[in-house]
Amino acid sequence: MSSAMPALVNYAAAPHSVELREVARPEIGPRDVLIQVRAVSVCGSDLHQWLGGASWKVNYPVVLGHEFGGVIAQAGPEVKGFSEGDRVVSETAAV
Repeated sequence: MSSAMPALVNYAAAPHSVELREVARPEIGPRDVLIQVRAVSVCGSDLHQWLGGASWKVNYPVVLGHEFGGVIAQAGPEVKGFSEGDRVVSETAAV
């Protein structure tokens, strides 16, 4: 698996300061999974970021696209109930 991946990155608090960039692939811990994203939706918070008007504290740079579906590409050794190849969706309200 490559050590880099594409990501939509908002790099400043200015309007339209978003670019598709190569970023480091995150290392997973023993209870983590790495998801290969297959589909992403655009959420209202993504639009606020695009327009430079987020009403919450943002630590730039930040990767956009928190509503997505994909396939588990890698699972840590302590992960239970999920396996590599499983199709999954995000639920960021639970985080």
